[in-house]
Amino acid sequence: MKIDDREHNLVRNAVTAVLLSSVLVGCSSIPEVGTPAFSQYKKEQREEQRVEVMEEMPDWFMEPPVGDDYLYVAATAISPDLQMSIDKAVMDGKTNLADRLNSLMSGKLKRYVEGSGNVENIEFVQQMERISQSLFTDVNTSGYRVTEKKLIKVQKGYRAFVLIEYPLGNANYVLVEGVKKNQKAHAKLRASKAFAALEDEIEAARGVTKNSK
Repeated sequence: MKIDDREHNLVRNAVTAVLLSSVLVGCSSIPEVGTPAFSQYKKEQREEQRVEVMEEMPDWFMEPPVGDDYLYVAATAISPDLQMSIDKAVMDGKTNLADRLNSLMSGKLKRYVEGSGNVENIEFVQQMERISQSLFTDVNTSGYRVTEKKLIKVQKGYRAFVLIEYPLGNANYVLVEGVKKNQKAHAKLRASKAFAALEDEIEAARGVTKNSK
C-alpha cells in the first residue's frame, strides 16, 4: 500500500470516529424517559419553544390596530394540520369579535337610551338590554376580513396568528335593524338625537349604494 493511501485511510477513519462520537454525544444528551433529568429536559425544551414563539410573534398580534372605521381583533391557534391551525384561529377570532361588538354596541345603546329620556322606564331599558345581547354571535359577524396572517412551525404542528378587520358601519347597521324589530322600542329610541342621526345616516348610505348599482 502506498503512503498516500495509508494517510487517506487514517484521515477517513479519524473523520468517521468524530462523526460517530458526535452522534453518541447527541443521543446521550437526552436523559432517560421517566427520570427527573428527563422532566427538566422537556421543561427546558418547552421554554426554548416559548421564547422562539415570542420572538416570532407579529407586532399586530401584540397590539392590534385601532381605527375609527374598523374594529380589529387578533387571535391564535395550534393544530397538527397547517390549514386547520388557520381555521381554528379565524374561528376564535370571530368569537372574540362577536364579544367585542356586543360590548361596544351595548355601550352605544345605553347612551342612546339616556339620550331618549327613557332611563327611568325599566321595561324599556330591559328591552334594550335584550336587544343588545342578541345582536352579534360568532356566526353572524358577516363582513369580517382577515387582513394579516402568520404561521410558525412548532413542536406540535403549526401555530397560526390572524388579524381580523370588521367595518363599524356594519355594526351600526346591525344595531339599528335589531332595534327596528321592536316597533315600540324603536319609536322611543328615535327620541335620542344621536340614534336618529345614526339611523338617518345608515338609510342615506343605503340609498347611495342602491343608486350606484
